[in-house]
Amino acid sequence: FYQKVEGLDKTITIHQNLKPIEIIELMNRADFAVVSASNIAYECACTKLPMVAGYYVDHQMSFYEALSKQDNVIGLHKWQDASSGLVNESIEKLVYEYNPQAPAFIDGEQQERFMYIFKSIPLAALVQ
Repeated sequence: FYQKVEGLDKTITIHQNLKPIEIIELMNRADFAVVSASNIAYECACTKLPMVAGYYVDHQMSFYEALSKQDNVIGLHKWQDASSGLVNESIEKLVYEYNPQAPAFIDGEQQERFMYIFKSIPLAALVQ
């Protein structure tokens, strides 16, 4: 559904219950996302999608804290405490602070790093 956000000249679309391919297509078209500090935030990071992120439950807090330190991510703290004004301010801050040159914090090079780690372990340590 669509919702006009006060003070912004754009319409915000809220998407729910999407299929995986629909999520990828949406992320590739979107300017930014408003998400929870969960798997969806990892998916946004993989596509370099700027985001406003918050958390719902305590086990999301450590990821939220790490996420909110990244470029092109604005932390909103706990969703249950967020007002519409705070969401609007966070979106405006994301737009203002957006850095298209910021390095991705999920860069697609994980496989190479894991292989380097495994190759550096002596074979004897693996067969004990």
